[in-house]
Amino acid sequence: MTPFVRAAEEFEFDAFLLLGDTVYADGATTLEEYREKWRGALARRPNRLLRASTGVINTWDDHEI
Repeated sequence: MTPFVRAAEEFEFDAFLLLGDTVYADGATTLEEYREKWRGALARRPNRLLRASTGVINTWDDHEI
């Protein structure tokens, strides 16, 4: 069970903080490649479950810019 799935299924959070390293877009050289990496990561089941269960607040770090 991934941490996102455990958080979604076992806890009742008011919000969940993602403090960087949300998506690794290493190797993306175009805007479309970057967006595709984000789409793929956000479409994964653990991420979908977490976002459906509570509010999610993200911050950026050097991997997102």
